[in-house]
Amino acid sequence: MEQDTLAVNTGERRHILGICLLIALFLPHIATPLLLVNPIMCLYLFFTEKRVQLPRSVQLLRILFCGIIVITTAFSINNGTHDSNKYILMGFNILLLMICFPFAGGRAIPKAYYYIALIFIILSQIVYLIGFEPLQLLYEYLYPATGENETRMFNYMKENITFGGIFNFRLAGLFHNPNQASRYITSLVALFLVDYSKERFVSVLRFLIFAFISVLLTGSRTGFVVLFVLAGYYLYKSETISKQVRAGMYILLLFLFLPVAMIAASETIRGLNVAGGMSDSFVFKIQVFADYLGQPNSFLHLLIGYADPSTFRPSDISIIEIFDSEYGNMVYTYGFLGLIINIAFYLSCWRYTIRRGRIFYFMLLWYITSTLLFSYRMCFIFMFMLSHIVSLDRKE
Repeated sequence: MEQDTLAVNTGERRHILGICLLIALFLPHIATPLLLVNPIMCLYLFFTEKRVQLPRSVQLLRILFCGIIVITTAFSINNGTHDSNKYILMGFNILLLMICFPFAGGRAIPKAYYYIALIFIILSQIVYLIGFEPLQLLYEYLYPATGENETRMFNYMKENITFGGIFNFRLAGLFHNPNQASRYITSLVALFLVDYSKERFVSVLRFLIFAFISVLLTGSRTGFVVLFVLAGYYLYKSETISKQVRAGMYILLLFLFLPVAMIAASETIRGLNVAGGMSDSFVFKIQVFADYLGQPNSFLHLLIGYADPSTFRPSDISIIEIFDSEYGNMVYTYGFLGLIINIAFYLSCWRYTIRRGRIFYFMLLWYITSTLLFSYRMCFIFMFMLSHIVSLDRKE
């Protein structure tokens, strides 16, 4: 009787985790009450999920990072000039997730939730490809584009995209920002490969194909690299693939490499043009970071940061005003001390995570070209997933 009850509870908890994942991915943030949902979900999971006992190194680093957030924010409130209080809310959000970490249990999320999420993103991309106006208007109301550049690029894509030129544009679907869309897709793949790495290869391959198509449509070069690394690592480490199948897959990848390289060189498909990404957007991010370091910052600010990334002002008009990278935002907001502690925290989590969960840490490749903790939606998703993998059953 107790075993039956335990099985029911386990099944219910798996579905609760799946529902939380979908809410985190797709809940619109168009009103303040909706922004409260993520903190409420965090607290709900924290008080209802069975939490693992983390090693002292993870606990200490988590406390130190929380301390940096509190000290930097308090110092900035007293000494800084700010356009809004968003930086305080951002700091509180990260602080809550860190204090509650790990708040999500390690039970495998049912496959249906992964497929619902991925297919929902792909369908939203198709809506813009075929120009289905009723759903476009709904997406634009629920998920409005933010920022002048993003709005301009989004409107240009919507007005000019055709099937013939599909790969010359960047389809982000309901998220509007293609890099963000790609980041969510790769996070789904990373967690799916953790939960279902022991499934039949055909079952995993099906999900990877859908994800590859979706990332390709976003035109995100980082997304393509992260997805390729995730798939390659899974192929290398999977125990469900026979030596013959593994060898066949390597041969297939070898034969596919030449045409893919030719397409990338011709810039026909933006998502495959990784070299181009290294020569433009990556360089811009480095320039912004170098510009900040070249400014007359005090030792204290370099150590603990400014707390508010929106206060950054470049020294030259040719340099963009946002860091658009995790490391840049981290150093400016919480200083080099915050950066070191944050990286050490992830490293300690990696060492504690069981072997099949370690594939998820390839998501940290986004540290270079995008944000993880400094994006409100992604912050919860990333910490939710990180909580999930450190909570995996260590008896496996």
